[in-house]
Amino acid sequence: MKLIKLGLISVVILFGVLTLIASFIPSQIRISRAVDMDSPRDSILNKIKSLRTWDNWNEYTKSYENKTFTDSTIRTDAVLITIVKTTDSSITCEWKQPSGRKFEAVFNVISHDFNNTTLQWYFDFKLRWYPWEKFQAIVYDQQLGPAMEKSLQNLKSFINQ
Repeated sequence: MKLIKLGLISVVILFGVLTLIASFIPSQIRISRAVDMDSPRDSILNKIKSLRTWDNWNEYTKSYENKTFTDSTIRTDAVLITIVKTTDSSITCEWKQPSGRKFEAVFNVISHDFNNTTLQWYFDFKLRWYPWEKFQAIVYDQQLGPAMEKSLQNLKSFINQ
């Protein structure tokens, strides 16, 4: 009986310590990548707005199966991507997983001159207080970063065709 009591107390204390450590991890994180392009801002925005072309450059949508497209959505078994806001220099998308988790992806196009622009793509994640969710967020950059970089390079090549 003493062994079971010691085990339960140890588990509660361990959970408390992990929760305390996780409280120092921010509740919102941003994973961001950028690429310079020799293209006008409008041509970049038009390619991103056209969700039907995302399979030509976006590594995430290439990997999904059972896709259906509309002008403002991509629906797959793994995610629903919806354009929620468009301005003259940015496009905001909502990515919703079947579990109900949502996160935001934003494409910012920064013009330096007519044919010299920077495209920034970032994901914003709002994290709950759960320790496992906050610790998982530490590896988001390593998980998402390489595919984002490859997608941006693919988009750059796709626009310059």
